[in-house]
Amino acid sequence: MISVAELAWVAGFIEGEGCFYFSPKTAHISFMVCAAQVQRWPLDQLQKLVGGKIGRIAPRKGKGHWAWNLTGPRGVGLALTLFSAMSPDRRQKIKELLLVWKKTAPMAPKHVERFWRLYGHV
Repeated sequence: MISVAELAWVAGFIEGEGCFYFSPKTAHISFMVCAAQVQRWPLDQLQKLVGGKIGRIAPRKGKGHWAWNLTGPRGVGLALTLFSAMSPDRRQKIKELLLVWKKTAPMAPKHVERFWRLYGHV
């Protein structure tokens, strides 16, 4: 189980270095939390704490970098978990993406609707 300190680290890292993304045009409709770094270590820590996948991005010039992502329901779960720790801009982005995901994704989990009711967004 992840500790409060570890969750705070994840929230801070995602706030500073991560992104929230939704892609309805891929083969699998997907909500995604992602981050990229030149050094792999922070992404290894993310993967250890919350799961996800890490891949190497080949450089056009220079070193290249590593990319981490957590997709689908697990990505949604992480976004909902981190929501209250995010900045107002990130919160707005999460809300917008979850509304699109909720309308587009087949059988979007019911916990998203509970979240909207809890925070007064329905």
